[in-house]
Amino acid sequence: MKSGPIFDSFVRHEMRFLYVPCLIALMAIVAGPVQAADYRPNGAKAVPTFESMSLKWLPGNGSAENQVTVRYREAGETEWKDALDLVYGIENDGTYHGSVVHLMAGTLYEFELLQEISGARAFFAEATWPETEDWPIGEVVELPALSDDTLIIDEGGTVEGYKLYQPAGEEAVIDVERSRDFNILVTAPYVIIRGLTLRGAEHSGIRLMDGAHDVLIEGNDISDFGTIVSDDWATIADNGGVSSPYNSTGIARVVVQNNHIHSPYGRTNAWTQARPGVDESPTGWHPAGNNGIFFADPEGNMVIRYNHVDGGSVNYFNDGIGGAINDGTKGAPGANSDIYGNRIENCWDDGIEAEGGGRNVRIWENHIENCMVSIAMRGHNLGPIYVWRNVGGRSVFDPASPRDQDRRGQFIKDGNIDGGHAFVFNNTVFQPEPTPGNSKPDGHGWGLRGDSDDTVSRNNIFHSSDSHPYHSSIDNEGQRIDFDYDFYSGTLYLTAGQEANAIQGVPRYDLGNDPYEYYLTPDSLGVDAGAIIPNFTDGFTGDAPDMGAYEIGVPAPTYGISEAHD
Repeated sequence: MKSGPIFDSFVRHEMRFLYVPCLIALMAIVAGPVQAADYRPNGAKAVPTFESMSLKWLPGNGSAENQVTVRYREAGETEWKDALDLVYGIENDGTYHGSVVHLMAGTLYEFELLQEISGARAFFAEATWPETEDWPIGEVVELPALSDDTLIIDEGGTVEGYKLYQPAGEEAVIDVERSRDFNILVTAPYVIIRGLTLRGAEHSGIRLMDGAHDVLIEGNDISDFGTIVSDDWATIADNGGVSSPYNSTGIARVVVQNNHIHSPYGRTNAWTQARPGVDESPTGWHPAGNNGIFFADPEGNMVIRYNHVDGGSVNYFNDGIGGAINDGTKGAPGANSDIYGNRIENCWDDGIEAEGGGRNVRIWENHIENCMVSIAMRGHNLGPIYVWRNVGGRSVFDPASPRDQDRRGQFIKDGNIDGGHAFVFNNTVFQPEPTPGNSKPDGHGWGLRGDSDDTVSRNNIFHSSDSHPYHSSIDNEGQRIDFDYDFYSGTLYLTAGQEANAIQGVPRYDLGNDPYEYYLTPDSLGVDAGAIIPNFTDGFTGDAPDMGAYEIGVPAPTYGISEAHD
């Protein structure tokens, strides 16, 4: 019998079917009929994106022991589905937070929240965002085939009609030839920037400033941005193909999708490459340079999806998708945000840096290659942050070191400051074949590494390289972690009692003809060996979920730009 906190929660959900109808009947007798779409006591709130819903509730009598369960269903349906419990906030102010994921865009859902000990209850309806092709268009601005000056967008549209900027003909190129800081500067709301080619900016391709909210950046090609500074390296700045500045206000509900952001101007240093102005640490010189997407201090409710972010084989990015402030309560990409479906490669630091805050930040189905760290979530001081079904491949640290001696990095860099919650489910650390002339596999040295409390890990494949003897599958000795049902190959450094149902070994894959599919072979360890996690492993085939990012019999995700997402 599978057991543990998640399974206990699942059992509690089943038992609740027995007493919730009685509770509803009693409420109807005492207070009359209750409308499901409008019963939000004590500030019950939902914040949508396309495929997720953030939930917040302050029911009273709050504590980590007085758990709040969640059910949801599409409006009009009769069958409820279970989601993960909300988590009690670290602020100890009585507030609970959590997410429901894998929803359909443009769909009305009903949600039920139940505080188990007190019996407090909320139920209401909220719709997810409609897909972008259904967003209303007002004024259309058609841009010429070639321009060499910054496009300043200081007048936007309205919620009833976005202002759309697109090519007048087959293409529109804005090449400022290193004479302007930005290709596009946005200070207005309700704007769509679609189908442009942006080159040659001294700072960032698209810069969002105060007042830029409800913005869609879609289908653009952004390259050759950034500045060379006096030491001949790329500038140390808050720049990117898409970026926002420090100390900004009101930047929210920005969607960045289907863009190719690549080939920055100027080199980012690797950890082993000394450069003036960068402090040396025991690890080396922190990479400093251009970023693919960089949001500093956003308000949140952002979606970054289906982009191809590529630092190139020479210059590299610092972070593929990142931001600041890493130990702040906002962090990046801000609360109630999603990062998914991206293909990210060639970064000297993090493929995805989602550090600081982490309140209802969701990261899933990204493919990350040739980065030191695939996903950094250190500093998730609020939470909950959810990381699931991502794949990390080749890891790089020292460009001059033979691959067999290269230090590599961790797939997930974990850690928090004050106990922010994190959930890590069904990710795959994939070990590519050795680079020619070497004997050791080419992937990450660690699976999950950090010093976090309040992290839950389930169903991950943590296959670590052995390029150094201290590399491990999991290196996290926090006091309140909950790790189990993971598939690992190397050493575990964990608090006693963790990973009681783990599998140790080496996965076997049926890679097929697609280089980005990572199904286990039917006879591999890890098949039908995972934990059932409400809302996250729904739709599994076989007797139980497979470990890792791919479920046999379930269609593979698409990473990066695809006709399916145009």
